[in-house]
Amino acid sequence: MDNILIYNNDYEFLFHEYKYHFIERKFYEGKFSMRIPKSFVLMPESVKRIYQPGSQPEQLLLTDDSSQFSISLLKTSDTLNKKIMEKQLNICKTILPRMASGVHIYEADIIKGDFQSLAYFEYTSDGMLERMYNCMFLTGMNGHMVWGTISFSYNNQSLKSLAKKISCSCHDITNMRYKNVK
Repeated sequence: MDNILIYNNDYEFLFHEYKYHFIERKFYEGKFSMRIPKSFVLMPESVKRIYQPGSQPEQLLLTDDSSQFSISLLKTSDTLNKKIMEKQLNICKTILPRMASGVHIYEADIIKGDFQSLAYFEYTSDGMLERMYNCMFLTGMNGHMVWGTISFSYNNQSLKSLAKKISCSCHDITNMRYKNVK
């Protein structure tokens, strides 16, 4: 199953003279995939402690040498179904603006991705050095929650549609319904 090609074509995105080549990347022992830049690598633990000191040990943080945007994934043991997803959506709509001043939610809804539904949030927040644009999503893998965040500078809002496209590419490969999609 690890050799199944889920998508028809790779694609490229040019941003600030840096070309991102998007491919399907698998995580969590090949059970979950997303379309992300080929150049993205897991952030070393030593850098992760500095860049995101609040991150959890099992959290995956990916970026590349241009550091124009990053992706975070966290699989939990919490179960997920439609009712729980709707509850989490409502909790995040309430909690996100209260987390810090300057948080503004642009979108918060359950949307249909390429392979599965996800709770999707777009919001801005004040980062350590600059205002950040964040796309956070909640989806599932094998009946459990997978939280993701895609972050980039507020000055790079042209990445907004790309971040949504990345979020929508989430794929629970354990869901046999899509096993033979090519």
